Amino acid sequence: MTEEKEVATLDLESSGNGKEFPKQTQVENPKRNPFADEGKKKKSRFSKKQKRIFFSSLAILFIILAVLSVKLLLDKSKKDINKTQTATVLRGRLESFVTGNGTVVPKKQETLGSKIKGKITEIYVKAGDRVKTGDKILTVDTELMQDDLDSATAAYDSAEESYRQVSEEIQNLTLKAPFNGKLVKLDATNIIEGLDISSGTAVGTFADDSKMRLSLYFNYGFIKKIKTGMDAVVSIPSSMSTVNGKVESVQFVKKINDAGAVLFKVNVIIQNPGTLTKDMPATAVIKTTGGNIMPAESGKLEYNKETSLTFKASGKVAGNNLCEYQEYSGGQTLCVLKSEQDPQKKLFEAKRKLDEAQKEFTECEQALSQSTITSPIDGIVTSILKESGDKIENFGTDIVVISDLSKMMVEIQVDEMDISKVAVGKPVTISYDKSDGTTTLTGSINSVSYSAKSDSNQSCGVAYFPAKILIDNPGDLMPGIGVNYRISSAVKEDCLMIPSAAVTYTEEGTAVFVKTVDGRKIEKPAKVPADQIPKGYQAVLVEAGISDNQNTEIVSGLIEGDEVVLIGQTNQNGMGNGQVAVAVG
Repeated sequence: MTEEKEVATLDLESSGNGKEFPKQTQVENPKRNPFADEGKKKKSRFSKKQKRIFFSSLAILFIILAVLSVKLLLDKSKKDINKTQTATVLRGRLESFVTGNGTVVPKKQETLGSKIKGKITEIYVKAGDRVKTGDKILTVDTELMQDDLDSATAAYDSAEESYRQVSEEIQNLTLKAPFNGKLVKLDATNIIEGLDISSGTAVGTFADDSKMRLSLYFNYGFIKKIKTGMDAVVSIPSSMSTVNGKVESVQFVKKINDAGAVLFKVNVIIQNPGTLTKDMPATAVIKTTGGNIMPAESGKLEYNKETSLTFKASGKVAGNNLCEYQEYSGGQTLCVLKSEQDPQKKLFEAKRKLDEAQKEFTECEQALSQSTITSPIDGIVTSILKESGDKIENFGTDIVVISDLSKMMVEIQVDEMDISKVAVGKPVTISYDKSDGTTTLTGSINSVSYSAKSDSNQSCGVAYFPAKILIDNPGDLMPGIGVNYRISSAVKEDCLMIPSAAVTYTEEGTAVFVKTVDGRKIEKPAKVPADQIPKGYQAVLVEAGISDNQNTEIVSGLIEGDEVVLIGQTNQNGMGNGQVAVAVG
């Protein structure tokens, strides 16, 4: 009979952290415990009360150990907090920067198609093509643009006529003297302020009687002897006086008188001595080298100028200067009417509509002349937004974008706190990530807008100033790439500096906690509560200069070698120039 053997193996199982622990395996032919059944029948040596006391004591022990562990941790933390981080005032080079990010754009870029409408008949380029100034880019069917131009022309004519009418209405509210003269007859009487006047109401007759005219007829036998400019002696039978005059014009008309003679007309102009008026009978003798020539018929005097005045607008009388036989200068106001509607408001609205019509007409006219679009610059086709056959319904649609990639810029937004440190011409370092690492380029500030803008997406309303950086050698840089920039705003050589974490601010100004040195007199102590000053240090007012992201220049208040307390967070190197913050206490 074969004796059964106990076979057990022990494998090592990895824990995943480099250590190995025994791995349990099954035991072949395990030997039965002869006392197993018997043990079940035996009672425990400990009573239930003893078990409760044991486990309660064990729990209390665990609680005591936990409390002691927490206390040790708190004591260690408190000790670490009470350590005073310090640094030494040293001399060195300090350079401050304005940093941020921006987007690359071409310095020169043209978007074509925004000023045309119609069906695109053909696009002659594709994205990536290099083009030169004048190269054909696309053509558009002109039918839609011609219809637009016809409509725009009609609209402009209508708006122009409306504006002219409103302008005339306003001008006609004021009745003015048409020329130098007088009201020789006043038809409109009792014109008082507030009186309603209708358009077309007669005012009277206005005439220039400083000169008088006389038209006479002469026999055609004298047609070649009477010339313009000849002297004439005018006789006035009613006053039995004569007045000198001049032949103003000769009219070769043919009038047949009662005797059957053929007559022509001669117009004579006379200076009015103040005694002549219209319709006075008169005659004249024309003086020629061959003798005096008498007219075949006499005539009547007429005013030099004469016109009938009427109101050409409706309204209430606001001012009246009408007086019969009073002399007026040309353009002088005779009467003013007030319209119920505001004339200036009406004129402004008419002008606005005229300007809109003019703009629409100009756009349509220009669009029609640009049915074939050529490239305005040398560059690369960077975007094609439409296809041949597409119909452009409205102005303002972009079709092709051409960019000059030989010169690139970065559009940035300078924070209002930094704008005083940025100026045209300042050098800039530009960096961006590529698949093979970070690439660094150089450039300079090309333009700065000093008109602040605010980000509507930010509730705090932070203002920024748009600016552009011109990149020196853009290489393969493409539009739309995001880059980081660093603008050198100020440089100080051999200046005193401390970590910015050592600077604090009080009501009196900028302050630093400096270690007390026997015999050292502090010129400007800062008023800081004693319980806030580290033991062995004192608060000193200082004048701060420029700073970078780690260090701050100290213009006055400290000397080289002073030990100062670091109030805020510091990096591993404290001063950023190899000056290590020292932990004391």
